[in-house]
Amino acid sequence: MKKYILDLGANIGDDVPYYLQKYDFVVLVEANPVLADQLKIKYKSDDVIVLNNVIVSEELRAGFDYVPFYIHRLNHALSQFPEPAVLGDFEKVILPVTSLNEIFILFGKPDHIKIDIENYDKEILKSLISSSVLPMSFSFECQDEETFALLEYFKSYYDSFTFIHGYNLKYQYSGKTYTNKNSELRRHCITRYTSGPVPSDIRSFWYNYDDLSFLFKYVYEFGWVDIVVANGFSSSKSKWYRRLLLLIIHYGKKFQYGLLRIMNRLV
Repeated sequence: MKKYILDLGANIGDDVPYYLQKYDFVVLVEANPVLADQLKIKYKSDDVIVLNNVIVSEELRAGFDYVPFYIHRLNHALSQFPEPAVLGDFEKVILPVTSLNEIFILFGKPDHIKIDIENYDKEILKSLISSSVLPMSFSFECQDEETFALLEYFKSYYDSFTFIHGYNLKYQYSGKTYTNKNSELRRHCITRYTSGPVPSDIRSFWYNYDDLSFLFKYVYEFGWVDIVVANGFSSSKSKWYRRLLLLIIHYGKKFQYGLLRIMNRLV
């Protein structure tokens, strides 16, 4: 059976070349019609499927075939489905919708889901919770504590959790090697719109749910950070790592980020 990755919020598709090194095909969901058309032209391949839809919750999908979508006039990465506070910065368009369950029916269970939808990741996580289909792994942008709280549901199904800071992505991965689906070595190419690696290529520590919760309670803040959820990645290091963090917190937080950067580079 072919393996595929589902990219929700594909943007300009800078991750696609990397994804094709890891999976048999890619399903891109991009609401912005201009970007979706560009993706279709850029990746003329049977292995890249582009869906020009707004991904919405199952509840909304049951009631609507079309919804308004707001395209940012200056920065396409800020386009969003929820109505923005400052409407003057956006162009309103009406677009067809889809949902996780519809995509699962069409393509089967994905091996990985990347969720990066401006101000809407939380609702997609809720749809994933209500779905009977859980991927091998998934990632999402965690902007607030309410979104993070949804992770508690998944701890019964996944044993490995980690995170990637957006501002640290290029520093940590650019030019670093990874192994593709054919067991060949390749190098990461990180751009402004790259979302980061899939679980098998992550260079950070892996944790269980409790240790990750500890980190975000005492050390890290929410924002431009992607949480990655998977199975089968050892979290044994987190025991001594957690004790070390406790010492860092006790003797002064001002040293923690520099030390964590050094430790992550050694992984």
